[in-house]
Amino acid sequence: EKTPRNFRLGGDIQPKRDLTRFVRWPKYVRLQRMKKIMIMRLKMPPAINQFNMTIDKNQAATLLRLLKKYQPETNEAKKARLMETAQQKKDGKEEKTKKPQVIKY
Repeated sequence: EKTPRNFRLGGDIQPKRDLTRFVRWPKYVRLQRMKKIMIMRLKMPPAINQFNMTIDKNQAATLLRLLKKYQPETNEAKKARLMETAQQKKDGKEEKTKKPQVIKY
């Protein structure tokens, strides 16, 4: 059986301790940790919390590109479409032009 180690002056080398808790962390690290704890502790209404889950810039660009296809028609385009259907009705062709699909927001 080994004799116990002596950590007093002039004795054995002390074992390495985990000192990460006592490190002076950079300010941005401290801030993000404090924010995380605060968000966990505070209750937030869903109407405000929805802004914490936003999409990134790349995803937003693709979404806006998709929504542009379903943009409501302008007054001039609507007038032209209605004039075209009126002309067809006048000629007796009666071809129905579909109203374009739009996303209302």
